[in-house]
Amino acid sequence: MYDVGARWLARGGPRAKDPRKILQEAARANDTADAQFYAGHWGRAQQGYERALRLVPVQREAPGLRLRSRISLNLAMLAFLRDRREEHDRRLRDAEAAIRELPDSRPSALLHCDLGIWRSRLHRFTGGFDAAYAELDRICNDKASDSLYVHHRVLIERANIERNACRFASAKVMLKQALRLLGDDSTNAPHWPREFVALQHLFCYHYLGVLDVERLLFQPSNSAQSREDALLAAANLRAAKELAASVDSRASYALYVGRTEKAIAWVDYLCGRYDAAAKAAERTARMCQDLGDVQAACLLRVLFAAAQAGLGNPEAEPLFEAAFERARDLRYWKGQFLAATLARRQFPGRQWDAPAEALAASCGGVPWGSAPAATRFADLVEQWREATEVTSSATAIVMHPAYQRIIGMGRSALPLIFDELSQRPGPWSWALRAITGEDPVPLEQAGSAKAAREAWLGWARRFGYAV
Repeated sequence: MYDVGARWLARGGPRAKDPRKILQEAARANDTADAQFYAGHWGRAQQGYERALRLVPVQREAPGLRLRSRISLNLAMLAFLRDRREEHDRRLRDAEAAIRELPDSRPSALLHCDLGIWRSRLHRFTGGFDAAYAELDRICNDKASDSLYVHHRVLIERANIERNACRFASAKVMLKQALRLLGDDSTNAPHWPREFVALQHLFCYHYLGVLDVERLLFQPSNSAQSREDALLAAANLRAAKELAASVDSRASYALYVGRTEKAIAWVDYLCGRYDAAAKAAERTARMCQDLGDVQAACLLRVLFAAAQAGLGNPEAEPLFEAAFERARDLRYWKGQFLAATLARRQFPGRQWDAPAEALAASCGGVPWGSAPAATRFADLVEQWREATEVTSSATAIVMHPAYQRIIGMGRSALPLIFDELSQRPGPWSWALRAITGEDPVPLEQAGSAKAAREAWLGWARRFGYAV
């Protein structure tokens, strides 16, 4: 033992190790923890992140500070999802302090973006959709964050806000915009790693299927149509699962297999296969609880209660109540909303929490506000034109928060956009393609603003819009 210790001291002890190699080791430990996190092994992920944090040298150089910020933010997210609020607040303060010390640079701007997105999610989880949008607006208004990567991330978060607010058509529009920003692999290969592009395609396609399932839960149509739509959504989810198998990432494959199983359990419920839905909910809820995914476990408790109600179990109402109370304890808006929505259908006379009950009663999503659409549109156009008057970046122009809010208005904005376009030229093609899913501009004239304006106004006339 003495000889070993003497040789170690002769080599200079711990000080002899190259700080760059230590930083690389810490980065590898963080990547391994990321893989455990996405595979659902949250206990192992916690240990991995803590090990990576211990490895990061205590220094003021930017690479070490950035990695420390990233790991602290990952630990904060993990603590929140495992319902460890005090630890979350402490980790988030550590991440914010480290990010404030970073010098201005592109990597630092991306960390500021990630921090803003997490703050937005915190508001979204508790139903603060306007505050969530305000955080995203701050990211978009930061000139250092003007990149395709940031705009893509923000669009995904906007889609999640729309989804949680039950504006499913608008959420789909946001996701399809995110897919358009990705383009194909060859377009973005110089900017983004191929695996990242593949994973983001996978994410978007998977959530397009999930949106169809949730739309049927919150805004049901007639039973025959609901069943057909649910089966189509299940097919889309399974296609996303097969796409996951082709991505060179075992962790991502495990993640989407688990997500697909949970979503298909909801499809079983929508199709009246209550026994299968109850068994799947009970099995996966227990697994999620063991892994520490308390929000997923909460939603599965709601599914179990709904399936028991479908089976005629007299214990269904207490199960709904327990699931609702659990969601309220977690301050998890979506869990409360879903429990209230489904319970109202089974037990119409039951009174639930007022905000969730009011939203569930409408089953039409959270309104944008009481202002008429024309007034709101005019205000947004004014904000957008004023903010982008001297902007040369086409991406920044169409990703501006006010422009995106107009897209979020959906088809109700079409006559207003066509009226605006007929009076004053402007870059409305992106919004019109996003809302309508069509592109009447001939390929050979794709770069001409005049040709695009004439093509869209012609399209408007063909479909009966007054222009």
